[in-house]
Amino acid sequence: MLKFIESHGLEGAVAKRSDSVYQPGQRTGLWSKYRVNLDQEFVIGGYIPSSLGVDSLVFGFYRGRI
Repeated sequence: MLKFIESHGLEGAVAKRSDSVYQPGQRTGLWSKYRVNLDQEFVIGGYIPSSLGVDSLVFGFYRGRI
């Protein structure tokens, strides 16, 4: 499966426990993301702070030449 993901230029795969359900806005640790493609540069344009650190990020990336 990972060879298929990589050969098609996909980002990765998500694994979860069979008895878990999606809970919007919560990080339960029952879902895991395995990234295949780790090469990307981003530009942080802004953020919204929260009591735990950062709530939201505004970011972008370069297309083509810089």
